[in-house]
Amino acid sequence: MPKNRIREFRNELNLKQIQLAELIGVTQGTIRKYEYGEINIPQSRLEKLSEVLHHSVDEILCKESIDYCYQLWEQLYNDDGKLEKETALLNCVQKIFGKETSDLLVLFSQFNEQGRKKALETLKDLSETSKYTEMDD
Repeated sequence: MPKNRIREFRNELNLKQIQLAELIGVTQGTIRKYEYGEINIPQSRLEKLSEVLHHSVDEILCKESIDYCYQLWEQLYNDDGKLEKETALLNCVQKIFGKETSDLLVLFSQFNEQGRKKALETLKDLSETSKYTEMDD
């Protein structure tokens, strides 16, 4: 699940992964891992990505995600100019963090208070288990 907007910005420039890789001095596989949030991006590479993609590091890392969500919200209005806030928010979350995250929010919203506490406990336990947190290569 993407945690950044590298792919989006790369596609805006009609660059292939291999072309971007050559421009910033990494392999195509590294670009793929960056795009899918599988590995952390070193600061020096972030600065080079910013230069090549013509976007700030904050934009690349979605740190301006509130502004981005607002822009996306405006793009998502239906013909009547209406869209449920929840739908727009989920679409925004999906665009930034991936479908699995938005699906998780939908499921979580169906729980009562007791269910939410139990879900959070379970997620906390999973997050402390390396089997579920280490990225596969």
